[in-house]
Amino acid sequence: MKVAFTGRNLVVTPAMQEFATERLEKLDHWLDGPSEAQVILAKEKYRHIAEVVVKGKNVVLSGTQETEDMYSSIGKALEKIEHQARRHREKHTVAKRRRARKSGNNGSESDEVVEELVLTTLPEGEHILRDEGYHRKPMTLEEAALALEEQEHPFLVFREAASQRFGVLYRRADGNLGLILPSD
Repeated sequence: MKVAFTGRNLVVTPAMQEFATERLEKLDHWLDGPSEAQVILAKEKYRHIAEVVVKGKNVVLSGTQETEDMYSSIGKALEKIEHQARRHREKHTVAKRRRARKSGNNGSESDEVVEELVLTTLPEGEHILRDEGYHRKPMTLEEAALALEEQEHPFLVFREAASQRFGVLYRRADGNLGLILPSD
């Protein structure tokens, strides 16, 4: 990654350059292809401002942070950039999966399954994903049992053909199937 530094009202030390460059190198696995970065460091009285702009193959990421310590400003600006890079990568991955599913799907709308999307990211870094969810076509209990056997998930959410209610069919620890229906 090419990194250019600019200092406004301060001298950019080699330690600052090394600190920023190490953090920017970690972004390479989130971005597609070669990238370049512009790091602008400024000092105005007691304010230390770090502005970082990263240009990747298909994306431009930017982050600005102002604190009373230059290293803290650089670190927080780069955290913003990392967050943007992760979101860009997740969007790219989801779109790629969606295209793969559409090309593999036979076009039958009744068997179409809800797409997988990232709903939110938890503070621990884990993601809440909307998964395949439920089949839109109403099914009998026997059809749902067959569909559950065909998939690798331990449960299946489906719409019951007779009552049009949603139900959950799941594999029990004893090898049998369990059924959860909403109470009336």
